[in-house]
Amino acid sequence: TTAVSTAVCRDIAVTADMIVEENEIFTISVQTSNPNDLIMGPTTATVTIMDDDSAAVSIQGTQINITEGTSGEICIVLENVAGGLERNVSVTLTTTAGTAGASDFSQLTNEVLSLPLTTAVSTAVCRDIAVTADMIVEENEIFT
Repeated sequence: TTAVSTAVCRDIAVTADMIVEENEIFTISVQTSNPNDLIMGPTTATVTIMDDDSAAVSIQGTQINITEGTSGEICIVLENVAGGLERNVSVTLTTTAGTAGASDFSQLTNEVLSLPLTTAVSTAVCRDIAVTADMIVEENEIFT
């Protein structure tokens, strides 16, 4: 029997890195060395290199104390980015009332903070949260 079609495959090596980046693309094309050969079907394809590196994001500190009538910083830390950061990393901040009511502090609802592009291993972005002064003698209040 005569073959109707034949496939030839070629591996393309992709370099691993530690850079947090967008997915990358390149194209591959096929052409013949003989002008009499007929190419049927697509002659180019787009290849996407899927980034497998991630940024470790956390809140700095698990217990933050703010005195009434002042403001305190909530810091979001980006850590362990060994190869650097070549894409934007954003986080959404939302506070939730606990024993502290809605009038006790400036609430955050779906506030987006963007962490800067950096080559540093660790960086932080901070956001002030104001705490309302009142004249009520009360226990310490909590929000998350």
